[in-house]
Order: sequence, then C-alpha cells, then structure tokens
Amino acid sequence: MRFTKNKTMSRLTFKKIASSFIILIVCNVGMVSAQSVISQIGVDIDGEAPGDWFGTSVEMSGDGMVVAIGAINNNENGTHSGHVRVLRNISGNWIQIGSDINGEVAEDSFGTSVSLNYDGSILAAGADHADGSGVDAGNVRVFKDSSGTWVQIGGDINGEAAGDFSGCAISLDSAGTTIAIGARANDGSYTNAGQVRIYKFVSNAWEQIGSDVNGPTGGDQFGTSVSLSHNGERFAVGAPGHNSLTAFSGQTRVYRYNSPYWYIVGSYIDGVANYDNSGNSVSLSAKGDVVAIGSKSHDHLGNGTGQVRVFWDSAGTWIEKGQFLYGEAAGDYFGTSVSLSSDGNVLAVGATMNSGNGLNSGSVRLFYFISGTWVKWGPDIDGESGQDNSGWAVSLSANGRVLAVSALRNDSNGADAGHVRMFSTSVPVFSTQVVSACDSFTWINGVTYFDSVDSVYYTHLDTSGCDSIVFLDLTILSNNIVDSVFSCGPFTWIDGNTYTSNNNSATVLFTNSAGCDSLITLNLTIGNNMVVDQRHSCDSLVWIDGLTYTSSNNTATYVLTNSAGCDSIVQLDLVVGDYIMTDSIFACNSYTWIDGNTYYSSNNTASFSYALPGGCDSAINLNLIIEPFEIDIQPSDVYVPIDSFATFHTAASGISPVYQWQSDIGTGFIDISNGALYSGVNTETLTVLSLSLQNDNQIFRCFEKSVNCSDTSSVATLYIVDDTGVSDFIPEVFIIYPNPTSNELNIEGLSGGVFRVFDLSGKLLISCPNTNGKVDVIGIDNGYYLFEWIGHDSVKRQVFFIEK
Repeated sequence: MRFTKNKTMSRLTFKKIASSFIILIVCNVGMVSAQSVISQIGVDIDGEAPGDWFGTSVEMSGDGMVVAIGAINNNENGTHSGHVRVLRNISGNWIQIGSDINGEVAEDSFGTSVSLNYDGSILAAGADHADGSGVDAGNVRVFKDSSGTWVQIGGDINGEAAGDFSGCAISLDSAGTTIAIGARANDGSYTNAGQVRIYKFVSNAWEQIGSDVNGPTGGDQFGTSVSLSHNGERFAVGAPGHNSLTAFSGQTRVYRYNSPYWYIVGSYIDGVANYDNSGNSVSLSAKGDVVAIGSKSHDHLGNGTGQVRVFWDSAGTWIEKGQFLYGEAAGDYFGTSVSLSSDGNVLAVGATMNSGNGLNSGSVRLFYFISGTWVKWGPDIDGESGQDNSGWAVSLSANGRVLAVSALRNDSNGADAGHVRMFSTSVPVFSTQVVSACDSFTWINGVTYFDSVDSVYYTHLDTSGCDSIVFLDLTILSNNIVDSVFSCGPFTWIDGNTYTSNNNSATVLFTNSAGCDSLITLNLTIGNNMVVDQRHSCDSLVWIDGLTYTSSNNTATYVLTNSAGCDSIVQLDLVVGDYIMTDSIFACNSYTWIDGNTYYSSNNTASFSYALPGGCDSAINLNLIIEPFEIDIQPSDVYVPIDSFATFHTAASGISPVYQWQSDIGTGFIDISNGALYSGVNTETLTVLSLSLQNDNQIFRCFEKSVNCSDTSSVATLYIVDDTGVSDFIPEVFIIYPNPTSNELNIEGLSGGVFRVFDLSGKLLISCPNTNGKVDVIGIDNGYYLFEWIGHDSVKRQVFFIEK
C-alpha cells in the first residue's frame, strides 16, 4: 500500500501494492495538531463479482472481530437476489464464517441491511424487495452460527403489505433476541408514512412486542434508518421525508418500551433546514442515551454538503452534544452513514460523494468527543479511486477502536463489485494538570490565560508514540472579589464594621492561601421582600388576611416572615368576574374554529362562551388572519421527441407567489437550477432543454409559496417519444392535424383558452386566443415545433412537424 497527502497532511489515502500494507501516521485535529495511528487490518474484502455492490450494508460485532457485509445485486440465486457474507479476524486475516447466505429468489435485494449481536453469533439481514407478503413487501431473516454453519432461527419476518420495503433498515440488541425493523414505505397511518416494528425471539418464533410504530404524516419514510439500544428497550428511527419544520427537513424520534407500549423519549429532533433529509442515518449508544443523526442533504457549504448532529438524553430532554459537524464541500453527502461507539464518545461518519481521491471516491471521518467538542481524529480515510462511493456504510466496534468502511462501487474485482476495508485506530491517553495562579498563567501551548479554565487541552506524543491529551484545570485567584450579601437588618462584615443600610463601596485587602493579594468589595442589600399574589375568583375570595373580597383588589397587603427570617410583604392582585381571552390564529385558505364554523376570510368578531368549573363564564374572542393560497393550474404530462425541449406550466393564487421547480431522478425530489438543462425554474413555466433518452420518464413538480402559505403541485412526467410516431404515444385528449403541416394547424377537442407555438430553443413564436380552432404557421420554417394550449385550469401540449 502507498499513501498520498495534501499540503496540510490531513487526508489519508490507501492504495494497494501487491498484497502488503503499511501503517500511516498523519493527521490534523481541528484546533490542535496531533498524530493518530490508523492501520488497515488485513487486505481489502472484495465483492464476489462485478455489479454486486458488496458493502451495501456492513456491521461489526462488539469486539470488532466479526463483520457482516451485504451485497444486494449479487446474482448467486437469481438476478439481484443478493447475499450476505460474515467474516472473522483470525491473526489479521479476514476468514469467511460458513457459506454465503443468499437471497431466496431473484430481485429480493437480500443484504439491503445487516445487523450482528454483540458476540457476532447471530445475524439479521433484510431483503426489502422480497415478495413474501406482496410485491416489494420486504422481509427479514435471522441466522445463528452453529459451528460454522448459518442456521435460520424462527421464520421469515415479512413486511405488512406490498410496497412496504420492510427490512430497509434493521438493528439487533446485544443478545440477538430483539430486533427493530424499518419499513420506510408502509401506509399504516398515511401513504408512505413508514413504520417500525419490534420483535422478540420467544419459543423459537419472532413475536411482535408492542404495537406498530407508524410515521406521523404521509411521505415521512419513517423507518429509513433504525438503531436499537444494547438491551432492546430503546430505539432511534429516522424519517428523512418529514415536513414538520420545513419541506423534507426530516425528523428523528427515540422510543422506549414500557410494556405494552412504545413511548417517545423527549421531543422530536427535527432537521434544521429545507430538504435536509435529517434522519437518513441514525446511531444509538449502547444505553440509548446518545444519538447521532445524519442529514446528508444539508446545504452548509452548498447543495448536499451534509451535516451530522449528536444529542444526549438529559432527564428526557435531548441536548446537543458538542458542535454540529459538516461535510468538507458541496455534494459530499456527509452523513450518508453514521456509527457511534458504545459510550457515544467516538463517531464515524461517511461522505459517500466526497471527491478527495477522485470524483465521488467517498470518504470517512472519525471524531472523538473531548471536553465538550467533537475533535476530528486522524486523517480522512478516502476511497481507493473515483466513483468508489466509499463511506456508503460504516460500523464501529463497541470501544471505537475498530472501524469498517464499505465502498459498494469499488472496481477491484470488476466494475461495481464493491469492497470493505477494516481499520484499527489509536485511542488517546488523558491526563489533567491542576494549576492555581494569582493573576495569569502561560501554559505549554503558549497561551496566557487571565481567567479560570477547565476545558483547554493540548495533544502530544507520549514515549510509546501514542496520542496523549493533557487537560488544563486552571484557577485564577482574582485580585478583585465581590461579596454579595442580603440581610434583614444591620450587618457586621469582615472589616469589623456594622452596616445598617445598603453598601457597595466598602473594601478590605488580604492575602489568600496561594499568596495572592485580593481586594474584596462589599455588595450589601438590607430590606424586606415583597411578592404579589395573583388570584381570580368568580364572585368572592377569602384571603390570607381572613377578609372576604367581593370585588377586584390590588391594594391589600399582608406581612409574613420569609425563609431568610426577614419580613415579607404580600400584595393581593385579585380579579373578580368572568374570563375574557383572545384566540389569535393564522391559517391558509380556511380555518374551522371551536364554534364549529369554517371561516374563509379573516375574522376578529366571532366569539365563543363556555362555563368554567367554578361557575364563571369564559369568553374567547377570535382573532383570525386568513391568507388565501391555492394552486390553480397543475402541471400536465408532456410528450416530446428527442433533441427537442419540453415545458411544464403551473399557477398559484396568493400574495406574491414564488415558484421552485423540482425533479426526481431516482434520489428524491431536489430543487433544480437555471442552466444548460433548465430555464424558468423560478417561474410559472419550466422549460427542459436539450432532451435525450435519459430524460424519458423524468418527473417534475413545483414547490409554490406565498408570504406564509405553501404547497407542492402534482407530479408531471416527461416522456421522450420516437420521432416517427409522436401522435401514437399521446393520450387522445385532443387532435391536431395535418401533422406534418405546411401552412395551418387544425385543433379539435379544445375550447377557449390560448394557443402558443414554440421552437426547439424554447422561443415563443405564436400566441393567440382560440377563436376558430386554427393556427396559421405559414411563415415558419420546416422542423419540429411544440403546440401548447393553456386553458382555465389545465395545459395541453403536442409536438408537430412543419414540412413545405
């Protein structure tokens, strides 16, 4: 193996030479420079055959000695049946345990997901395209290592219904007796909302525990990622399609089991921005109290930079653990995969589209949590070559010292055969230097500190060549101290004087135990406390003074002795009578209020009354603001020949509507931009330029927004048709003839509206109202053109040819 390095020596690249490897020592760790040892364990574990995508999924046992690897496109039991291999580290060599575990039939995609229990003796594998309960329902099978033979335990765990893609994500507990299974397209609550089911192995069968945990809204893809705690009583689940914060910002939830239900732990963890797809990957610590969340589409440095956030459970509240982590450059998809160590202090992150060693070679970064900060540990681990997509899947051992990295499109054993590499990493040695100083202190890092600190660290090599991190616990014994005192009456201070009124100027000078001179200033407050007792009563109130009040009062007072021994004055603030409240609401288009009425315009006059338990009437006044917004014209499918262009049209009513066209080319809808491929992406009409067969069946939609309201249009499809038979491929919704024509087009089946004709560059040539069903094209040259009719609520298009 050889390595290359950039000028900052912060990137690590492995290359194969014969079958030998060397250890590299090079890194740049954020704020401080340090050296970290990363060495490959054994040789590359290559896929069996070209196109296998070996490394689609990968997971290690707790000790890092066993690794399971999925290859969804392996054809051993039929085209794309998929398979899983399990290997053990024996003296630095990865030796396969048992035979290949193959998918049941063709197109199962077995190995989409894999999971091992702690000792590596139990394996679960998902086949999200299996048809056991219907086409693409998906299933999961679990196996046990019986003297080197993988024997299935329990039956297949099938998805609930066709199209569920159950098994797209799975996770076993440490014992291997509890499994979480994600089904990202399940429709149990809403269309494509997604679902997670938890099963326990009881009496040689997999029994579901608790109810289905369904995605909260349609399109959430809840269950795209799952991670189970070591005892199987907590799990994290990602829903990258969730829209609660903004469109496709994504969301992660953590659940705990309290028989017989699964309860949410803390609040939902939402993605931070539009189209982040937060939750595309998740990883839990062993206890389930730390969760790492990938947002591969986050746009920190441009589209698809990627982001990873880590949170810890503080008494049921998810608190950010350290800083947010971001990809190196736009398009990296940093956060495609994440993996935490058992204690949640070591983190591996895959950026599968990073180009550090060639376009889309992929990269993995390792982080160590040190004194409240995620420190990049060691160099980037880059893919072997361009288009490897290294970092597609990552897995850490329990102690974070062994790392598995997959590159599912590596070509070492043929195009896209895929491979997995195993690494060992150094773990730092920690120590703390405790210092007290009078005014300032200059430490080994060359910095002079004037205030106390306990989070500063310095990294250096110890005598064995390993990283050693020294923390500074510094106390600066300030020479200016303020002694704040509250007293009920006269107060005698350390200067021997008795003070009977407030004082913030008295001082005394003394030498402390460290030999520093300290000036202490008194900040004395003498006086009584006063509190306000706010009350509400329907008709009367008997207060702490024993009096009965029948009307509102804010002047009555009562003297108590507080916990400090001082007199405390309580002042009454009493309101006698009915409650009147205002319910302020903002809504788009309409709103149904508590009175049962649906309002279609702003309203500040409606009122609703009801009786409180004490007999008072409560009146709620409505303050409603309605913003009108509606998509009036939905885009329609377009049929055009190759080497031409296509247009899609939409229109929304509302306050200054804005438009953003989007397209899905297989990885989900993303915003598109003006350029060589598109124009008009932020207008009502989108033009798709320079069409080729690759555009066939490409789908588009438009995100439309007014000041406060938004919606997404229906989906329209672009069909590329053969030049010689355009009309044969177009639905018979209207007819144009003759085609080809020389001077005039006749149109039947369309009434009213506007006729328009465009050339192949998208230039508008003709625009006229439909008065007689005809369009005069006598002055236009030979060639292909697009006819477009815009009606009241739809748009129709057809390609025609002029030949003279």
